[in-house]
Amino acid sequence: MTPDEYVQTVRDEIVRLSIQHTSADQLGMAITSILNAHREFPIYDECDHEHDQIDTHVADIEDIGLTCNKIKSACSLCCTEDGGGDYQDERCADAHTSDCWPCQPWLDAGDALSIPRPDTQHRRR
Repeated sequence: MTPDEYVQTVRDEIVRLSIQHTSADQLGMAITSILNAHREFPIYDECDHEHDQIDTHVADIEDIGLTCNKIKSACSLCCTEDGGGDYQDERCADAHTSDCWPCQPWLDAGDALSIPRPDTQHRRR
């Protein structure tokens, strides 16, 4: 399961439980609002070829330009400056050599719902 598939599976399970159990609806909304604050933050590096601006798999990154070289993903809340900044913070950059997405709150929610973890090398901080 990819990280994107994992995140969607967790969301779907929370919605399913909220629909089946009306008492879980408020809890499901609260959990979803917390998880919505934790979004994927892709981290790119320069690539060694040219791109057309119409390429759909290309990102236009400040200080890098057009690139398709996504090197990893982090969490926008956990791993960027001031919890939602434009740049990965140094602590995260130094601590993670691989993806740290989905982040721990997503993994905890998935664990509680017995959803197998995605195929990533995630480690706790």
